[in-house]
Amino acid sequence: MPMITKLKHKIFLGILLLAILLMASGSMVLYQFMILNHSVESLVEDNYKTIKACKGMLEALEREDSGILMLSMGNWKEGREILMLADSTFMAEMTIAKGNITEDNEDGYVQAVSDAYEAFRSRWKRPIVGTDKERNMVWYSDEVNPSFVETKQAVNALMVLNQESMYNEATKIKEQSYRAIMPGIVAIVAIIVFAFIFNFFLSQALLVPLKKLIKTCKDFKPNMTGFHAKIKNNDEFAELEDGIKTVIERLREFNKTDR
Repeated sequence: MPMITKLKHKIFLGILLLAILLMASGSMVLYQFMILNHSVESLVEDNYKTIKACKGMLEALEREDSGILMLSMGNWKEGREILMLADSTFMAEMTIAKGNITEDNEDGYVQAVSDAYEAFRSRWKRPIVGTDKERNMVWYSDEVNPSFVETKQAVNALMVLNQESMYNEATKIKEQSYRAIMPGIVAIVAIIVFAFIFNFFLSQALLVPLKKLIKTCKDFKPNMTGFHAKIKNNDEFAELEDGIKTVIERLREFNKTDR
């Protein structure tokens, strides 16, 4: 029985090694892609959320500026509606930014936005219609607009901070994607090399002794003293050679007794 299983063991070990290579490379690729997926999720959670909030704040500021101009022109109802809605939107986006501080010194940037906005807000919350501020472009240009611009600059600074961080993180993700691909490439090359090596040894273990047996069978003559295929491997082919020798000897003995 041990003789029969030797060649099977050789083939099984070769296939097992191939499977191990595939599993190892697959595990490495899966691990790298899990890291990559985590990085992408962090990128969206940490930076994109704040960038989106900053864009929302900038849009709200633009609407507030339009509302202030309407109030200064005496359009109380529409101007106040625009301001209230825009203010509600700004504060909601500000809450998101405050709850998503992930970068170094980002809390300082968020506080700067909050302070600038409160200063800007305090100007348009005061009565405009029916006061000397109505149709007063000097008041708007000297007080309101500078505060509006300062608030926009604070929001832009916060957005730039997260954009730069997002760019740096995207660069890291790009590098991680290369690292995720490399194990797959190495595995493919290793499997191809192993396939050639395995094919060579399989050929030595199967084809070479088989060809020897076939050639010896073809060249064998009845008057030859013995059957010698010169199988060096101590496996099933060696057992087959011994079996052929046994058959030849039995045929000769049969022929002798038959005579």
